[in-house]
This record gives sequence, structure tokens and C-alpha cells, in this order.
Amino acid sequence: TSIVSSLESNSSLRSSLEPVYKAMKIGDSIHQEDRAMRYPSDVSDREWAEIERFFEPEHIGRPRKHPVRSLYNAIRYVERGGCQWRMLPKDFPPWRAVSMTFWRLRNAGTWEAINHHLRRQVRIKAGRHPDPTVAIMDSQSVKTVQKGAGGYDAGKRIKGRKRHIVTDTQGNLLTVVVHSCGISDSRGSHLVLLRLFILLPHLLKIFVDGGYKQGVIHWAKAMFGYCLEVIKRPDLSRFVVLPKHWIVERTFSWLIWHRRLSKDFEHAPKSSEAMVYIASSSIMLRKLHPL
Repeated sequence: TSIVSSLESNSSLRSSLEPVYKAMKIGDSIHQEDRAMRYPSDVSDREWAEIERFFEPEHIGRPRKHPVRSLYNAIRYVERGGCQWRMLPKDFPPWRAVSMTFWRLRNAGTWEAINHHLRRQVRIKAGRHPDPTVAIMDSQSVKTVQKGAGGYDAGKRIKGRKRHIVTDTQGNLLTVVVHSCGISDSRGSHLVLLRLFILLPHLLKIFVDGGYKQGVIHWAKAMFGYCLEVIKRPDLSRFVVLPKHWIVERTFSWLIWHRRLSKDFEHAPKSSEAMVYIASSSIMLRKLHPL
């Protein structure tokens, strides 16, 4: 007590210790935020402030029973950990409420809107224009389980679905379409390009690999004014990293770290697309607000 009183009475010493007090307060706030994140998949305060407005529409009806942030953290837990809805830990809201929130936001297009907003913010932070003019397109075949219907990819010998994605030159996801593996890249790209044109009508060039035939290249130019440039493999006898195309392959590797995307566990392709958007949003949130 005598030491504290002497420090309080000595104004010069107290002023010299103010930077230390401030640093301790900042450290305490950081530790409080870390303690609030019960799981690695939970959003931090800065991440939640970035996307909170997408989950808080004008209040109509009875008050909420569960906090929206807890529901979102539960959805991210399922997406990152790959568990079933029924296997959510008990400290999350009930699994039925979590799954219904996921489906409701999926049908409202919220997951896609969040991804679109974060992609613009990441590009602005990198000193680029919010909307890209160049993109890369490719597909990834994944196996389905249980009720997930799909076709057969004879080239990769996989029975399941394809994730058809388009990214910018930084690897940020622009749009995704999930369809049967039995549909070729050229045929499946029609719906991808249609969604992309609604999102980014001023896109100039899209890099693709040799799986896209001349028919879709001419169709994209006539319908949307997009220039599809095929990146040809220079040497067929050995592995060669294709220019620009490695960017979209890196995005696939980022997404596959989220265990819900290791296979296609969803019943509907629309839910599969929503899971891809949630994983992409998590990646971009970390780019904007690293821990």
C-alpha cells in the first residue's frame, strides 16, 4: 500500500509509466479477445465488425433467442472441422437452429454477398481496383457421399461433382458453380460465365487450360465479350507449372484445408457452393485482419 501511495504522489514517475500502463491495457484487450475465441474457427472482434451488417437486417418479429455471432461461429466450426450438424459441441446453439440459419442465409444469397464484399476489401488493401479485369477459371472433381448425386469424370476416374471456380490474379474467389462430374469443363463453364457476367460485366480476359474447347471460347466472346485465353502445356512429357493457372490451383489448395470441402458432403449443389463461399470468406477475413 505504501508503494502504491508513493507512486500516486510522484507525478513525474506516474507520467513516465503511462506508456507501460497503456501497453498493458492493449495486451489485456488482446488476451480478452483471444479468450472470447473458444475455437480456432471463431471470428475475432475485428473480423465480426467487418461482416456483422450482413447478419443484422431490420428487426421484424420476436426477439432472437441465439446471438447471431454464435450461430455464425457454429457454421464456421462445421465448415472448418468437417463434422456433422448434429455433432456440434454443446456450447454452441442447438444444431437445428444453426443448420436452419445456414440454409436461410444460403437461399438469401448472403454467403455470396459476404464473399463479394470481402474480395473487394482485400483488393483495396493490396492497392488494387476493387473489381478485377483479369480472371482464371478451372474446375476440381471431388467425391460425393451418401445422397449427394453426381456423375463420373472419366479423365480423373472420380464419381461425384465438380467445383467450377473463377478467381482473380490474387487467388480470391469470384464465383463458384457446383455441377455433376459427368459434365465437361466446356459445358459446365456456360453457367459459370453467366454468373460471372452478372457479377463482373466489365471483365476483359479469363485464363483457362486446354480442357476448354473452341466452342465455349467463341460463345463467351459473342455473349459477354469475354476473351478466353487458353494456357497450353509446353511439355507433355513432364510436369510444368502453367503461367497464371497455378493461381487457381493454389486457391483449390487453400479451400481443401477446410475439411468440409475434402469431399462433397452436401445433399444439394447449392449448399456445396455456400460452403465454398464460407471457406473463401474465412480466408479473406484473415487476410484483412490477421491475428
